[in-house]
Amino acid sequence: MDIGSSSAAFGAWGRVRVTRSAAYRDLIRPYQLYADGHRVGEVRARQSVDIPLPVGRRSLEARIDWCRSKVVQVDVLEQECVDLTVGTGNFLAIVPPARGYIRLRRGTPSSELAPAIVRLLIGAVLLVAAVAGLLHGWSGDALTGARGLPLLLMVVVGALGAVTVVDGIIRLLTVRFGQSGA
Repeated sequence: MDIGSSSAAFGAWGRVRVTRSAAYRDLIRPYQLYADGHRVGEVRARQSVDIPLPVGRRSLEARIDWCRSKVVQVDVLEQECVDLTVGTGNFLAIVPPARGYIRLRRGTPSSELAPAIVRLLIGAVLLVAAVAGLLHGWSGDALTGARGLPLLLMVVVGALGAVTVVDGIIRLLTVRFGQSGA
């Protein structure tokens, strides 16, 4: 691994620990890790890897296929460890160069429990609103009459709520059962 640092010749190395969350997207595929444009390793779901790097400012990035994270700048210090967390980012960021599909950030992994619960609650609220709207506005000719558009909107909101609830449940399950896997 030649990352290009004059201090590397004298043995001044630090390390970066990258921890990947247990998100269901890309669960069975590894993310490739790059430092200063050079591939330095890979990390799988629910795994942490330590990457030795020469001392100095480094540009780190995670990739899968054509999708990437945003570049994160870190200062690697001698005999020190810099903690990074990698996980899924914006699913819609799949158009090349697709920066943001993967999220790489500083710090140790925080609990994924709170975002999963929030997603579950948002989905439940959408479902309740959709059902209430459908029950309130339902009549025999509602889909063909003046109320047709609002009812169609309620169906769409209900479908969005159902998808969000399912996503929240999957996230809760990966948080619960993903902690024990390696």
